[in-house]
Amino acid sequence: MMPRRFKTLRARFALWVAGLLLAVLLVFGVLVYVGLASSLASAVDDSLQLSAAQAIAAVNVENGQISFADSMPEPSDLQGRGLTIRILDATGRIRQATGAYRDLPIDLPSLVAATSGQATFSTLTDPQSHDPIRFRSVPMLEHDRVIAIVQVAQSLDTVVDTLDRLLAALLLSVPVLVALAALGGYLLA
Repeated sequence: MMPRRFKTLRARFALWVAGLLLAVLLVFGVLVYVGLASSLASAVDDSLQLSAAQAIAAVNVENGQISFADSMPEPSDLQGRGLTIRILDATGRIRQATGAYRDLPIDLPSLVAATSGQATFSTLTDPQSHDPIRFRSVPMLEHDRVIAIVQVAQSLDTVVDTLDRLLAALLLSVPVLVALAALGGYLLA
């Protein structure tokens, strides 16, 4: 049995206003969160794709031999951008690496895809910091044969932090807004 306070028209109107606003804010919050997550992931992937193209331009291939151009980015430049570049041979052995994540293990599915000529994205977890690291693996071909694989990596830590802050803001603001709407609906009725 409902208490007498909730049987009044004012109380029911306030509850309807609060419930409707809660539903709208939940849908809005989910859409904003999913949209931002997708946008941030796409921005990281675009950045990795561009960095991989730049790294490939710095690698010279002659007669199946890999040599490195002088234009390979300096470790300090990579650290400022949070990037790691690794050059692997066709067997998956690291030939050259620079950046914070150069010692991460090789992702086997990415290696298999790259050795078959497919560029891939993958996400690994850094065993030390437990941060997610996004990789772009791009095969380098000579006469339709994979001779090297360029991997570019970037931490997703800033993406995760941004999404966590958005979620915290939504979880704090939605109940406050719903309570204010309920109070306003009660007073308005």
